[in-house]
Amino acid sequence: MAAAAAAASDEERRDFSVNPVKFEVEYVIKERPDDTANDVVDLFNEESITLAYTATNHDESQIVILGIGGAFRDPNTNEILTNITASSVDPIVFSPGQSQKFSQVINLNLLTGSYILTPNFYVSIDDEFMIIEPRSQLATVSDLPISLFNPKLLFLELVLLASFAGLGYLGYELFGKSYFKKVSSVTKSTEKASYPSAAASTGKAYDSSWLPEGHVKKTKKKN
Repeated sequence: MAAAAAAASDEERRDFSVNPVKFEVEYVIKERPDDTANDVVDLFNEESITLAYTATNHDESQIVILGIGGAFRDPNTNEILTNITASSVDPIVFSPGQSQKFSQVINLNLLTGSYILTPNFYVSIDDEFMIIEPRSQLATVSDLPISLFNPKLLFLELVLLASFAGLGYLGYELFGKSYFKKVSSVTKSTEKASYPSAAASTGKAYDSSWLPEGHVKKTKKKN
């Protein structure tokens, strides 16, 4: 009796290779609303993208989404390069013919290059657990361009300026100050040597060049 029941159960079990799941899924990248499935989407590290899904159950059985994940694959070999962290969700139940909207947030931190984005769903249908993959999306991932007004860059510029100013001041204190003192001392000595007094050149005890002509004593020549 038990064997007959098991055989009947096996006959009732669905062969998904013959009768695949009829579950239609479409999505757009919320931050790139103009990009379509045929485009190559430009993505940047350190940003988050939101996949906005619209799913419709065309199957005769109830479908329940239990989790969402995915991967970034090599566009040439289809090899998985990075897995998208799978996250469990409150069960999203789709009755036959029902449509629903939901979303998935992906934080980007990848090596720069070209990828195929392949999201997937962990679902339950007819007491079977399986993974359903919606369409894939070609994408390139680049590092985010740095703006001159980026707070991190401004802080780095301030640190560099402060460092150069500190080094300049230190160099002046160690070498520049003593150098300029020596140059000033040599200049003063040169100026004193270049301008001998008029008294010394005339042999007089005073400089007579500034005296009125009537006050200058003239030396008479003796015969």
